[in-house]
Amino acid sequence: AHLDVRERAGSGMPFRRLIAGGHVDGYAFVELGLGRFANDRGDVEWARAQGATLVSARAVLSSDVTLPPLLAQALRAGAGFVSIDLDGIDSAFAPGVSAPSPMGLGVAHAAGLAEAAGADARVGHFNLMELCPRHDSDGRTARVAALLFLSFVAGWRRRAP
Repeated sequence: AHLDVRERAGSGMPFRRLIAGGHVDGYAFVELGLGRFANDRGDVEWARAQGATLVSARAVLSSDVTLPPLLAQALRAGAGFVSIDLDGIDSAFAPGVSAPSPMGLGVAHAAGLAEAAGADARVGHFNLMELCPRHDSDGRTARVAALLFLSFVAGWRRRAP
């Protein structure tokens, strides 16, 4: 739900540091599932100025977006990584995060992304972020995280040797 490009130090700034440090090309930075009211205008403007592609949760949920072209864009320069923030998933399915999203993506969207990332040989790194066990009283979010990891592995098995 959040861009994670904040200027101030903290958990919401890792992608800004990667882009500003020249470790990630801004044009290869694709964010899916942004919350409508979850991002500071300055952060959005900064990301767009770097060439980032920003896609709202609303656009993904309304099927205005297809995943393969966006994944190809993010990986066009070669090896890359895919990071799934669990707080971008609807809080009905992933309540155990520090910033729940009442209108986030569905688990099927995230699982599709994870499996596509696993199948693409250009993806060299994959991570799941934002699981907060103290907020996950029934283990629902941990189960979603496990499903996403297994979806990535299922995609990985389809990679050509």
